[in-house]
Amino acid sequence: MLKQSGRSLTVGLCADCRQELATGHDPERLMVPKRPGSTRAVPYFQRDDAYALSGFGSFQPLDEAVLDGMSPQRSAAVGRSR
Repeated sequence: MLKQSGRSLTVGLCADCRQELATGHDPERLMVPKRPGSTRAVPYFQRDDAYALSGFGSFQPLDEAVLDGMSPQRSAAVGRSR
């Protein structure tokens, strides 16, 4: 189950990812840099970009997420969180 901004989405998992999640670990094969150039790894769906924030279009339409990410208010908030 993916969670983002108070919403949940049930997704299919391979056996390895299911086992890693069941033991309280993030699945190794889903890990990516938090942002380009970062050494901190997070599951790809927890990145702070339009694709992840929209659940690749599952939580909200991807085009809306891209436009939200381009808004000055959102851009300022994201810059402070890094």
